[in-house]
Amino acid sequence: IKTKNYLYLNNGINIMKIRKATLKYFNELYKFGLKTKELKVSPKEEFMRPEEFKYSIKNKKGIFLLAEDNKKIVGFIYGDSEDGDRVLKSVACLVYIAVDKKYRGKGVGSILYNDCVKEFKKRKVKHIYAWANPKSGIVDFFKKKGFVKGNYEIWMDKDI
Repeated sequence: IKTKNYLYLNNGINIMKIRKATLKYFNELYKFGLKTKELKVSPKEEFMRPEEFKYSIKNKKGIFLLAEDNKKIVGFIYGDSEDGDRVLKSVACLVYIAVDKKYRGKGVGSILYNDCVKEFKKRKVKHIYAWANPKSGIVDFFKKKGFVKGNYEIWMDKDI
């Protein structure tokens, strides 16, 4: 994935870069994920353990993109087409999409989403699904992108 520049006007004139995430960005991305409360997996756990997050960045079957404005990370998306439980190899999951609150509603999430989908299409992915926190605005975002709400999955957890 080559670095791309996008001009958007909702916040003045800014040049935003979309680039593939690397481990060089791990600390900044991880802190970003931790402070994005919508990504919290459950009341008991953070959004992802550090080792899982590192794997996500390195995963060759995944797509991990970040958005920068003036060298500051303002969003990221992670999608994965690797799942041992899935029989169909033409399916991918949008695991995380996060945008800084100051940048929401300005097209950052849509740019990240569109670039991620383009990359999946190059990999012959035909179907994508996503996990969505119903208490955040992400459900509406996915509906605008043409997703339909499923009716059989609920996240549940328990300490043992």
